[in-house]
Amino acid sequence: MSNEIPLDELYERVALYDLVDSGPSTDDLTTAPTLDQWTAVQDIWGEIMLFGSVRNHPRLGSRSIHTSMLFGLDVQAGWARTYRRWYRVGAQHPGRGQEAFRLPSLITLTDLQDVQAILAAQARATRALVAAARKQ
Repeated sequence: MSNEIPLDELYERVALYDLVDSGPSTDDLTTAPTLDQWTAVQDIWGEIMLFGSVRNHPRLGSRSIHTSMLFGLDVQAGWARTYRRWYRVGAQHPGRGQEAFRLPSLITLTDLQDVQAILAAQARATRALVAAARKQ
């Protein structure tokens, strides 16, 4: 993660990590689109997103999509939080992305523990940048 991210966006990201720490409300998930046959990928900037088939997306309807930046994922509880919204997550892609998304600018993340570790590291780094900025 680069510290070239504008400070106001860093504050937004910290607020999103705080939302993830609290988890979604029942209402959040009731109105959330559902993402099935998904896989996690990391782009060249280190940000993680999900690719999959969405249902009931408020803007995109039902089709294949990639999400905005991922901030949290709890497969056991059935949710994901991206920059823009909560998702209910259904079945992960059976190949866990190995053959599903081979694009040169993306790394498929097949191990959910890796996804969790990267997300936790990003949250720590973002919070550290904001804390440092507040001290200045």
